[in-house]
Amino acid sequence: MICAKTQPFEKFAKSQRKKAEKARCMECIKKREEEDVWASEPDTESEDEWGFLS
Repeated sequence: MICAKTQPFEKFAKSQRKKAEKARCMECIKKREEEDVWASEPDTESEDEWGFLS
């Protein structure tokens, strides 16, 4: 998810600045993280209080 907009340097995280051709602005990163949270399906297995699958 890259918006392809021309953004000022400060709109990018330091880690993204190193990969100029594939850099994602902070807004795109935030949108991607939000999508990942809602796109994931709930686990069908549940753990008991000791962490064992039931």
